[in-house]
Amino acid sequence: LLRPMQRKAYICSADCYSGGNNTSQAISNCVENCQIASKQSAQVTSMEMQQYQGKIQRAMQACSDRVRDMQLKNPNMKEPDVMSAFEKCGGEVVTEQIGML
Repeated sequence: LLRPMQRKAYICSADCYSGGNNTSQAISNCVENCQIASKQSAQVTSMEMQQYQGKIQRAMQACSDRVRDMQLKNPNMKEPDVMSAFEKCGGEVVTEQIGML
């Protein structure tokens, strides 16, 4: 989806230089107009990735809280068990988030 759009923007930009009597400002404006769709697409992709990363961070924080609560209920919990519980929860988070892609 992105590559054809980028290709089109590149060809459009190259065509901006075809007119022999274009001023540098006209060429610059033409190139900028050619890049609008590609830039907007990149912004949307970036925003969606930030939201996705935020979801994962919040879910991992919930795992951390859950494990901390487990430790409060069981103060004799050994470090390997704590790590195992966190890794299990984290693995579930990642699996769930991958399923949403």
